[in-house]
Amino acid sequence: MQARVERVIYGMPDPKAGCVGTLLNLLQDDRLNQQAEMMMGIEQEACSQLLTDFFRRLQQKKKQR
Repeated sequence: MQARVERVIYGMPDPKAGCVGTLLNLLQDDRLNQQAEMMMGIEQEACSQLLTDFFRRLQQKKKQR
């Protein structure tokens, strides 16, 4: 918010810990002096696959240790 970003675009909402349009909506909180537009769900399937692959590789590395 301090950077005064006007728009945030992202692929996957985080229902467990998200602060943009999920648990909270920090970007449009009236208590702050700056708000930002948000667009979510852009390339959601591709983002989901990237996250799945990343955490799968992370788990495999932990198992190898």
